[in-house]
Amino acid sequence: MSDTSIVEMPTRWMLGRIHRATITRRRIGLVRRLVIDAELLRRAGLAHLREVEVTAMDRPATATFRLVAGPSGSHEICLRDLPTGRFRVGDRLVICGYAAAGDQVPIRPRLLVLGPHNIVLSAST
Repeated sequence: MSDTSIVEMPTRWMLGRIHRATITRRRIGLVRRLVIDAELLRRAGLAHLREVEVTAMDRPATATFRLVAGPSGSHEICLRDLPTGRFRVGDRLVICGYAAAGDQVPIRPRLLVLGPHNIVLSAST
């Protein structure tokens, strides 16, 4: 007789995604933080201190960061990271925020597409 126990895998739901975010500043630090304009966070459905996955669009670089709400209206994307050089000022990013299965999540994730100077080109809600 075989054991057919079921193992539940953790499920993640996408809350929001920001496409083509451009790094405006980079600071060296021991704790990975991503400072983003508070208005952009709100429109993307992402929250202060939420963990996000960040991927560079133009070269192979991926990392996990905690979000920090920056000054609203600044269009700032400031990366605080170890001095590895994985990300640079001017890099275009895809930023994805997820929720765990037990969290209350919206039915549709939000998507922001940014243009030059991190101005919102399109948004879906």
